[in-house]
Amino acid sequence: MNMFFLTVILLMSLLVGLSTGNSIVMVLSMEISLFTFIFMIYNFKLTIYSSPSVKYFLSQTVGSMVLLLYILTQDLLETGFFSTSMVLFGLSIKLGIFPLHFWVVPTSVQLPFSMIGVLGIPMKLLPLMMLFSELQNNILWGLSITILYLGLGSMFMGMFLGIKQRSLRGVLGASSVSHTGWLLFALTSMNILMYFSLYALTLICLLWGMSLMDSSVCAISLYALSGLPPFPVFFGKIMVLLTLFNLNFPLHFMVFALLSAVLSLIYYLKFMFIFLLSSTTSSKAAFTLLILFISNMMWLTVFG
Repeated sequence: MNMFFLTVILLMSLLVGLSTGNSIVMVLSMEISLFTFIFMIYNFKLTIYSSPSVKYFLSQTVGSMVLLLYILTQDLLETGFFSTSMVLFGLSIKLGIFPLHFWVVPTSVQLPFSMIGVLGIPMKLLPLMMLFSELQNNILWGLSITILYLGLGSMFMGMFLGIKQRSLRGVLGASSVSHTGWLLFALTSMNILMYFSLYALTLICLLWGMSLMDSSVCAISLYALSGLPPFPVFFGKIMVLLTLFNLNFPLHFMVFALLSAVLSLIYYLKFMFIFLLSSTTSSKAAFTLLILFISNMMWLTVFG
């Protein structure tokens, strides 16, 4: 199938899912985007019957089935531990949240860089939206705490996975797990739009650098993705943690989140130095810096 046509279908499914207030329509939109993603993989002449792709497809299907079961039975069940566990289980598989992250790295290492971008940005939108809606509507205070613990688990698991990786694709898979943890923190602190936008912009810059085979752009983007100052993700993480602190969440969440961010620098900086050693002066690198700093100023103006 034509890639342009598939991209239009993916965007339409995302728009329908984001604009609807019906949970069933949102889950069906997730399924349409899933099948579109699988067809995109096929367009790259990658076999969709390889083990990682099958693992990804089956895990996403199980997640959708659990979510549909939750939606169909939520009128029969009172809001409580069982119903909350169902929606968290389904969305955790969809997003690759610890401890249901098993498909993320094996899938990422088999994909072209452009498809890693699709997996890491648009494919996360609808599950995050559904989780945000559930968090808004759920009266259980314990749900926020549970999401924060899942976020911490994802941060540390992403860090451990990243240290073991020998390829950039594997690092991006581990980074996705880790940043999903930060997205959960941002979700709880109501900063999800800000953090997701900053993460997406930085990842796009990195994938753009890989498509150009420009080592300087890749080095700058990896540095930015690691969350070091003065780049956008750093300010996003600081704002998320400050908001959680102001909302009087337990301090240990912020402390361990910072610890995981520091330890994650090991694998980010390792690959950044590899790119730096092979880099040359590039006008595209200067353009990347300009884009990242403009995004800094924009988000500090809007959210600062």
